Amino acid sequence: MTTESMKLLNEMFILVSQPDDDTFRVRINAEHAIYRAHFPEKPITPGVCIVQLLTELLALRMQRPMQLERISNIKYLLPILPNETNELDILLKITEQDGQVNAKGQIFYQDKIFTKYSIVCK
Repeated sequence: MTTESMKLLNEMFILVSQPDDDTFRVRINAEHAIYRAHFPEKPITPGVCIVQLLTELLALRMQRPMQLERISNIKYLLPILPNETNELDILLKITEQDGQVNAKGQIFYQDKIFTKYSIVCK
């Protein structure tokens, strides 16, 4: 899956800041169509959307298209509920090795950690 196949950045997630360090901030668009389907009474951010967001942010940081190769590790610690949390900080620690881009970090806001992850893209 490439970042062009399912674009969520600036649609489902609005980029608020792209600092010089490793942490991005996004605002959740609670009105996005995905939340009407997943689930109308109590919307929750699907895990696949979280992985896609990470891939898109990695492409933005690397300034080139990224393709997800594998998820080394992902832990969904708390659900991301758009009606309760409208902004997220995404820590994206990047290393490159043998043509692969490794990203690891966490998705958090204030004192809540929602997701810890490690992904590999190229």
